[in-house]
Amino acid sequence: MYLYIWHIKACLDSKTIKRVIYTYSDGALCFNEESPDIVDENWWSDTNFIKKLKPSGVFYCISKTLTENEALNFAQKNNLDLVCVNHAWVFGPFVTPQCPILVLRHMTKAFKFPRLSSKKLLDDGFKYKYDLGDMYDGAIASCK
Repeated sequence: MYLYIWHIKACLDSKTIKRVIYTYSDGALCFNEESPDIVDENWWSDTNFIKKLKPSGVFYCISKTLTENEALNFAQKNNLDLVCVNHAWVFGPFVTPQCPILVLRHMTKAFKFPRLSSKKLLDDGFKYKYDLGDMYDGAIASCK
């Protein structure tokens, strides 16, 4: 966690960086026993719930939750414009082997995995270039 804050502090100390864009993980906001159907940037994973659930990558989800929360707190305390962007699930050509289906099946039986909201992006005028079908077509084509 210290390393991330060190990078953000370096941006603050530079006096020339006007905005920091931080790419964060759905692991920091989807793992919560009380999750609604759709979550946005106001929702956080519960690290105690993650420990009980024991998903693949449990330490990754916990560290992302703690680090991203700390990054936002640091930015707010230091009046730094920090924007977090969640890439959610990435589909397309594969660079690394994918996680086993059994891990996902175990996780989805243990709790209801929420969807991530795009409302804020859409309200700001963002337009999607590709749809879900295009993303799956690219993923399947890369597997062939």
